[in-house]
Amino acid sequence: MVKYNQMVQFAKLLFDQKEVASQAARILCAFLDARSARLSEVARKMSGNPEAKYKALQRFLRRVDVKAVLWRLF
Repeated sequence: MVKYNQMVQFAKLLFDQKEVASQAARILCAFLDARSARLSEVARKMSGNPEAKYKALQRFLRRVDVKAVLWRLF
């Protein structure tokens, strides 16, 4: 399992803003724990109310252009 602090360091390479990198790290850890790309499964792996986390995931994905971030890796 990837530790949160390691994921934060990775997320800082992808995202310019510290707050966005922190949110991305929590989401990435949940994706790895869920072993699924379904947002409902990812939300269940995040701490707190799953319905609230699902909405938070949707807001994050609306706010951040994930494709552009991933293209920066290549």
